[in-house]
Amino acid sequence: MPARYLQAAHIKKRSEATESERKDFENIVMWACTLGCDQAFECGDIFITSDGTIALSSSDPVFLNQAFGHLEGQKAPAFNPENAHYFAARSSILS
Repeated sequence: MPARYLQAAHIKKRSEATESERKDFENIVMWACTLGCDQAFECGDIFITSDGTIALSSSDPVFLNQAFGHLEGQKAPAFNPENAHYFAARSSILS
């Protein structure tokens, strides 16, 4: 995807992050497309499981499957052992 369609997205919300976490630029942010993935992740419609798999919420299954179903079950490219705890923190605030 061209860089003009990507933006830095916080994995763990800045408002929930400690000062040291906010400075962990290599792990607390990821690239997300502005075509929908960033908004879907922010709203909790797309989330990353504890093993790095992309999953969809059940909030609007028809729309989410149509828009993002091709991503479901794939490994999130941004996921790694160093940022897994940030993804877990995001998932816990959505529960």
